Order: sequence, then structure tokens, then C-alpha cells
Amino acid sequence: MGWSFRKSFNFGPFRMTLGKSGISYSVGAGGFRTGINAKGRPYTSVTIPGTGLRYSQTHGTRQKPS
Repeated sequence: MGWSFRKSFNFGPFRMTLGKSGISYSVGAGGFRTGINAKGRPYTSVTIPGTGLRYSQTHGTRQKPS
């Protein structure tokens, strides 16, 4: 396994994450988030708070920049 980097910035329910692959954006509360990952694909994730368990699923294809 190699090195990785990730830094998140929260703005209320909005989150911007800087990582090795690029910038991702998401919105959510509690253990539920939905957003666009660094590769431009929409995703949904559900986390069980306090356990470290997370399920994430990517949907469809890459979003085309407008």
C-alpha cells in the first residue's frame, strides 16, 4: 500500500475534500452523504457513526464539465 493524502473542509452540510486524485464535493448530514468524487462520478455513501464502517456506491458515468 502506498502513501495517500486527504484533507476535508466543512461548510455546514457541504464538504470539499482535497486528495491525491483531485477535489471532490459532497453534501449530507448524519451518516449519509452524496456528491461528486474527484473523477467526476456521482456517489452515495452511508456511514455507521462511531464504528468506522462505511458503504459507498458510485452511480452512472462521469459528469461532463459545463
